[in-house]
Amino acid sequence: MLITGANGMLGKSLSKLFPESTLLNGKKDLDLTNIKETNKWFKDKHFDTIIHCAGFTDLNYCDDNLEAARILHSEIVDHLCKYCNRLIYISTNPTKDTRTYYLTKQEGEKRTLLNSSSNIVVRTNIYGKGGLVEWAVSNLKNDIAINGYPNVLFNAVHVNQLSSVIKELLSSSFLKQNPGVINIAGNYVISKYDFIRAVANYLNLDDKLIVESLSSKPQDLVIESFRGISLIEGLNMLKKDYE
Repeated sequence: MLITGANGMLGKSLSKLFPESTLLNGKKDLDLTNIKETNKWFKDKHFDTIIHCAGFTDLNYCDDNLEAARILHSEIVDHLCKYCNRLIYISTNPTKDTRTYYLTKQEGEKRTLLNSSSNIVVRTNIYGKGGLVEWAVSNLKNDIAINGYPNVLFNAVHVNQLSSVIKELLSSSFLKQNPGVINIAGNYVISKYDFIRAVANYLNLDDKLIVESLSSKPQDLVIESFRGISLIEGLNMLKKDYE
């Protein structure tokens, strides 16, 4: 197995569950936006499974770096598929948002499914010690007020929950019998305002610093999952992350 983006939240979690895997820890190991160098690195290598976690998660960065986002989220899929029996493409919610991040992820999904009937697209939203959570925790620890959006809904899962489901599915016949798109998400719907408040309460931080503020772009990022995953379990995992 090869895991790209192994230095990210999900990559780190997967690498613990698959300790024998080959890891690509971001640009310091290989710049996947450089197709020539990527093909050179992969020469004479072949993997049973590649889990493509690498991605630019900063939406503004993607908008400002369209070509890099297009390569990493989409074009690279055609090349990765040449060096594995099966590609697992970590995607996001199937939103109608037209920002670069979402459009290039959708392109990546299409390439993944067109390249091989064995490939898998995993649609999900994740949280852990990073991203939205780390931004909120860092500010709250410093007594800085932050906004929380009651009109942005999602059902994200902790990275360790997602990793465990992927490992379980890989060790069973499920993926062989059900290639294509798999949704892995929570069994709940929560606003980002209420989610941040829940995080604050689990970590004993002052939730009064979280200001309820409507987003100028209301969003429904909820993913209908084939298997519901507990928010409470995920928050308990998050609490351990910060202990």
